[in-house]
Amino acid sequence: MPYDWRKPTVGRVRSRAWNPDEPRLFPPKSFGWGYTINFYWLAHPARYVGGRRHSS
Repeated sequence: MPYDWRKPTVGRVRSRAWNPDEPRLFPPKSFGWGYTINFYWLAHPARYVGGRRHSS
């Protein structure tokens, strides 16, 4: 289970919550333990699935 106890910053929260360069749908949280959702991939599901097919 990933964790990060550093004080959250706006940049780190944005990079975890909306990041087209992050291939994971569930990146580590910007503060605390566990995972968050990369909402970019929820807004663009076809790109997420298409990227998964081409990476194999």
